Amino acid sequence: MQGLFDIMEPPETVQLRRRSPIGRELRIAEELHKQAQIAGNALLGALRENRPLPLQRFEDLSAEMAECSLRNPSALSYCTQSYSEDVYTHSMGTGALMILVASHLRMSEDQICQAGTAGLLHDIGNFHISAELLNKPGTLTPEEFRVVAQHAMHGYRLLAQADYLPPTEVRDSIRHHHERLDGSGYPDHLEEGDIPPITRMVAIADAYDALTRNRPFHKALASPKALAVLRQSAQGRYDRALLESFAECIGPFPSGSLVRLASHRLAVIVEQRHEEQRAPLVDAFYDIATQRPTLIETIDLAEQPNERIVAMESAADWDFNLGFQLRKSATFH
Repeated sequence: MQGLFDIMEPPETVQLRRRSPIGRELRIAEELHKQAQIAGNALLGALRENRPLPLQRFEDLSAEMAECSLRNPSALSYCTQSYSEDVYTHSMGTGALMILVASHLRMSEDQICQAGTAGLLHDIGNFHISAELLNKPGTLTPEEFRVVAQHAMHGYRLLAQADYLPPTEVRDSIRHHHERLDGSGYPDHLEEGDIPPITRMVAIADAYDALTRNRPFHKALASPKALAVLRQSAQGRYDRALLESFAECIGPFPSGSLVRLASHRLAVIVEQRHEEQRAPLVDAFYDIATQRPTLIETIDLAEQPNERIVAMESAADWDFNLGFQLRKSATFH
């Protein structure tokens, strides 16, 4: 089977792009989230009315997300973190992570789009599972787990009703994103040699996104803790080399994370510096003392010894809409 690093593009084929302003890209990313909701509602409506499933729209959406992420990774990443939990947000979050990691691995543009589409569609089988069961606060009983685990096959069977047949990589990911390298996963108990690279990526991105979101049955973990949990369970379950590449891409401060600086300002992580993971590029945009937005200042923390990140912050703890504040700040440019 083709290995992960066999599908990476040579470094010289990667095109570097000028980073687009965060305010502009946030508007685009928020619109993409709305489009994901519209696409999800259209899919649900088609299911209820026994019409062909409009899956082509998700491939188009993935391509638009990839373009947004290439222009400014923090905008798309932030928007996937900033909405209340629902099936669209988790799927878009997983799709965004897939795009970020696929870009980090220097995959081709087609492969990046396939990776994003796989993330967006991996859980479509959940439309067949009741919301009450998916959001149950406590531990699932064995019978309840059996019902929830059926979502992988439900999703795969839904492809027969689609308006087009997604690429093999996407179809494999829908069916096999809960397979594990040691054969302990489901539904087919595949082992390491039978699980394709993009499906292995979806397994990690799906688990990470779920761990870093507030759910009825657990509180969201910060990125370092979530990565530690995945590393602890990686032996025999996840592709360790891919997990380390994923961790390198996400870093301790994922793109789009809200942080507090030593200068008593709020900032959003713009870009990871993989050789200086604790000193990323940030956009400071809010003065905590005056509680007012400021002109966005882009700061390379690796070059500012007196400035540093002192804490992770949650937008929910602040009495403002972060997307609105960043757009308002961006108008000062």
